[in-house]
Amino acid sequence: MRVLASPGLSGEDRPAQHGGIRRTRSVIPRDVPGMQALLSLQVAVVVITAMYLGRSILIPVVLAVLLSFLLQPLVVLLRRARLGRVLSVLLSVALALTLVAALFWLIGGQLMGLTQQLAADHGTIERKLAGLRRLFNGGSHLAGLDAVQTQLGRLLAGPDATAAVPGGVPAQPVRVVQPPATPETILRELVVHLAHPAVTALVVFVATIFVLLQREDLRDRLIRLFGTRDLHRTTLALDDAGARLSRYFLTQLAINTLFGVLITAGLFALGVQSPVLWGILAALLRYVPYVGLAMSATPAILLAAASFPGWGHAALVLGLFVLVDQVLGQFAEPLLIGHSTGLSPLSVILAAAFWAFLWGPLGLILSTPLTVCLVVLGRHMESLRFLDVLLGDQPPLSPVESLYQRLLAGDLDEIENQCEALLRDRSLAALFDEVAIEALRLAAFDAERGVLTETRLQSMETALDEVLDGLEEHQDAQVEPPPLGRETGVPVLCIAGAFILDRIAARMMAIVLARHGIAARVMAGASAVGSEDVPPGTVLCLCSAGTVARLAPARAAVRLLRRTAGDAPIVLGFWPDERAKSDGPHRTVAADRRVEGTRAMLRLLEGERRHGTDAAVLA
Repeated sequence: MRVLASPGLSGEDRPAQHGGIRRTRSVIPRDVPGMQALLSLQVAVVVITAMYLGRSILIPVVLAVLLSFLLQPLVVLLRRARLGRVLSVLLSVALALTLVAALFWLIGGQLMGLTQQLAADHGTIERKLAGLRRLFNGGSHLAGLDAVQTQLGRLLAGPDATAAVPGGVPAQPVRVVQPPATPETILRELVVHLAHPAVTALVVFVATIFVLLQREDLRDRLIRLFGTRDLHRTTLALDDAGARLSRYFLTQLAINTLFGVLITAGLFALGVQSPVLWGILAALLRYVPYVGLAMSATPAILLAAASFPGWGHAALVLGLFVLVDQVLGQFAEPLLIGHSTGLSPLSVILAAAFWAFLWGPLGLILSTPLTVCLVVLGRHMESLRFLDVLLGDQPPLSPVESLYQRLLAGDLDEIENQCEALLRDRSLAALFDEVAIEALRLAAFDAERGVLTETRLQSMETALDEVLDGLEEHQDAQVEPPPLGRETGVPVLCIAGAFILDRIAARMMAIVLARHGIAARVMAGASAVGSEDVPPGTVLCLCSAGTVARLAPARAAVRLLRRTAGDAPIVLGFWPDERAKSDGPHRTVAADRRVEGTRAMLRLLEGERRHGTDAAVLA
């Protein structure tokens, strides 16, 4: 049977015949509104759920990857010493394992000493609690303090302490006699308590060995996973991301280790018990953003208050933590890793809450390193760019887009704040040429599409007028280009085009020209220019923030100016977009010259001043 293709159907929509059965291929729209967002949400929910349910498996893997970033520079150093890949990896992992074991040994010894010290300081703690009660006159808000003191006294006094019943009759001590522990019992309890941490540590170090040995293979698999359309770019991105992360983690480890060493030394000098324990705790908790310092300082401060009479030592411990943190935060970190981790302040807080919810205390400690990994990958890989937008500290909008958004919102204060921020590192002319005019052009595009009403455009014009009132008095740190002086004798008429915001563009031009010693005046439009407004030597500058679609009004304005101003030179301050530059709009409009901004107009007038005649430059 022949099947005739209907002219209204494409090749994919035609009925197909297979084995005598006539079939039609269904056409499903690929871009259904909301489907992509819904699919992304579903994927995110599945991934987060998997991370939560599989945390016992994922945590060792993540620790192995982070440890591989820390050890990679050492592996590279050993390989340069011609030790071979396998031996270099094994030596690096063995060194890390030794350091971790030594760390746990130190923590165990410090905890044993701390327990004995707390028992010896029982009397001091009792006196401090009694002093707090007297300080607050036994108020009801300290009703729980007695209970805390009683429980703490029982804990520190040991199992022989007696209790009193409510009737006041001392209760008979109750002794629970445990059977003598046998070696088998002790070994079994020890295995039960240490089995999970030991297995986790074993998995971490074994996975680290394989990650370091298979580094290139894992990189190739990631490239395959994220696409092979641009191998060169993807390879460079992954290599750069790996190098940056290794450098960041290693530097952060060094800074936190130095923080712990300084805290240990300071606490030792102050005589606080178990200074090594508090130093290790301080180094680990410094990875926790914002609250890590308070979490590490609080136990040491309480111990100092409990161990010494008075509150002087507690105040000194607090000052030690704050001083060391500020010195490292203000000097060491900006010098070694820059002023920022690349994360926005809000994303740091949200990341800490997110990872703590998923993986508990370990997730809280790893929140910043894990989020830094995601942001670095997002900056290099297009498919993960949304991570950089959501979590990174880079502005999500360009200055042009940000200014236009604030114009749409009618937020005058934000517009003024943004202009002040931009003027810190650029001149007023650069602000107008690079940001303000481009924002007006975005408004022109939207007006052509019919999405901006006349009322909205008028409100934008009013807001910009107020902003320009404040910017007229702004003084640049370095004027660009140098002022031409008051002796130029070249009056300029800045004439607004047909677009409603062209008057703002004309006013911007006049402001820049006036501060460079040029007599500039703003005219509302070509129809407002009379022959008496154009004395000999005047330059007419038709200012328009419009687009290519507004060439016809500009052409009509130039013709009108020709009839009114005679032979006066006409400069088209059109500032077209990239598509219009190649078409030569100034030739189409029949203007004498075209400039792309206020600085180009200044250079043009400077050339006129040097030549001494208008015709030499403006012909």
